[in-house]
Amino acid sequence: MKRKIALFLSLLLAAASLPFAFAGCVRGAKYDGLNVGTLILPKNLMPYDSNTGAATLITGLIYDSLLDIIVEPTEGKYPDGTAFTPADDVENPFHFKDLLVTTAGVYPKKSADDAAGREDTYTPTEDQRNRVLSRKLGTGYAALPDREKEESVPSDNWFKYTLEVVGGNTWNDGTPFTAEDIKFTFDYITLNRGALASQAMFLANYSHSAVHGGGKYLDFYLATHKTSDIKTICNSIPILPKHIWESISKPKNEKNTNNPVGTHAYKLQTYAENNSVTLALRDDYAFFGDVISADAPKFITITLMGTADIMLQALEKGDIDVIWEEVEAGKAKQIRDHPDLYKKIKLAAVGTDYADTLLLNVNEYNFDNKEHFADSAFGGKGAEFRKAVSLAIDQDELIDKVLYGYGRRVGPGLVTGEQPHALTDGPWASHKKDIDEANRILDEAGFNVSGNYRTKPGGASLTVKILARASNERVAQALTEQFAKIKVNFEYERAFDSYSDDIKFSYGSNFDAIINRVTYAFPTILMFDARYGFYPGTSNPRLYNYSGLDDPVLRGLMADMENEKDPAAQIAKAHAVQTRLAGLYLELPLYSPNMIYAYNELRYKNWVSCVGAPILGSDTFKYIAPV
Repeated sequence: MKRKIALFLSLLLAAASLPFAFAGCVRGAKYDGLNVGTLILPKNLMPYDSNTGAATLITGLIYDSLLDIIVEPTEGKYPDGTAFTPADDVENPFHFKDLLVTTAGVYPKKSADDAAGREDTYTPTEDQRNRVLSRKLGTGYAALPDREKEESVPSDNWFKYTLEVVGGNTWNDGTPFTAEDIKFTFDYITLNRGALASQAMFLANYSHSAVHGGGKYLDFYLATHKTSDIKTICNSIPILPKHIWESISKPKNEKNTNNPVGTHAYKLQTYAENNSVTLALRDDYAFFGDVISADAPKFITITLMGTADIMLQALEKGDIDVIWEEVEAGKAKQIRDHPDLYKKIKLAAVGTDYADTLLLNVNEYNFDNKEHFADSAFGGKGAEFRKAVSLAIDQDELIDKVLYGYGRRVGPGLVTGEQPHALTDGPWASHKKDIDEANRILDEAGFNVSGNYRTKPGGASLTVKILARASNERVAQALTEQFAKIKVNFEYERAFDSYSDDIKFSYGSNFDAIINRVTYAFPTILMFDARYGFYPGTSNPRLYNYSGLDDPVLRGLMADMENEKDPAAQIAKAHAVQTRLAGLYLELPLYSPNMIYAYNELRYKNWVSCVGAPILGSDTFKYIAPV
């Protein structure tokens, strides 16, 4: 996702604290720039520092990752009438397209004569393996069990990739781009992994690299035989200019707001903290018409504005052209239902590859009178309880009441339909709702009704708390109403932290259930292991295994899936993982929400709405033109 918003096109915005007066811009006069509104401006322009607000937009217009991603336009075609051609999920499972390097470098070589591509295996030296072991497991790795070391850093079957640089790319100061910049970036992040932790995690299995062919080729080695690493490396890491950053020894202290040097089509013109950022189109950019429209805005100004309502007013008046942040579903409904008030605003509501869920805690431990729902709970009736709760969820009602129609159903395998590994047939292809069956299961399991609600087997009272942020209060409350139909008392409990990660840190395993969000896009299917696995060689759940699930069968299926090299076979094994997960009734699907964006067509046309991507995505910037 990060890369889908990394090539974002030009924007120019209005000043939030002023009555929408722009420097050099009078409403109605010709202005060769795009105005963008945002609720959050970055405090610096470090490409690795922040994913919040307009940070990814701004740095994505200055920097490039190695490869771009093919995304599907919602109309099925582009503004010039060209029909969309989907990527071949077998030949191009990552849906890559050329950018700084060619896509050939990430796939297995067809023959020994191929200059770029992945060799099937590489056997590391002892020293090479030890360096990665030390980085991943600490300096005391030698004392750890061999199994743990092998699971973390295999002793054989590493991957060697050869990337080929696309000719014509230059840094915005005129310096040629070469493979030396890629090698430097990987080494620099690894060396400064404490300060650059958000990017270092993508390079956890990076060992070393070498440049050859006069800077045209890069050989780099990954201490893994899992293909999924390459996707995040190629589309999530902005590449740094070696000639600039090799003199910056403390990246944590760097703000990068004077003259950030990148390879993409825009460069910084002005940076006014807590006010606005203006970018200017490069005259020397080599890929007009291919990556960037020949009619792309000459300037993009991103302006900090006070509230979503202020931005919508500015958009309707034409003071800005687009809002960077997603529009909340309630606001979208307001715009949709009042066309007399919002005549100029257009909405783009696109599908996503993530799903919102109700995650039940199956940790065997019971803290502070919290409930757990492992198989052993309720006298061995935990699995029956989980299944009954799943059957009580009405996705269509949630989509209507919580999302106002801006969402889609999602199956219990939790993979959305855009993904090639989604379950599309069989009993687990869609979520099943059956109130009568849910009540029957609870009755037979001994959850008897006493008054308005059921008790636990044996007669003790039962109340399940849904721990959720304020933004998820509506869905939590809607769920309590749905579960009342099976006479199970669910209550909303507000979490005061910003992200589910913080909920895990603050509450540990001390919760009954949480509203969660998951993404299992192909081929980064290692996220299944992150959500339901254990750290190698230990009995400790992984960081994102919030529920504490300990299922050896699922872990074995996940390992088999991750180690599969053939994309078609990997998809089949992903189906097995989803089938097992669905049958556990652990992470219960609620819906897949739309991403909603607001823009107008008063000054610019050819906006491209794409599945899973912001309206200001790379395809919009390829076609955008003044009205």
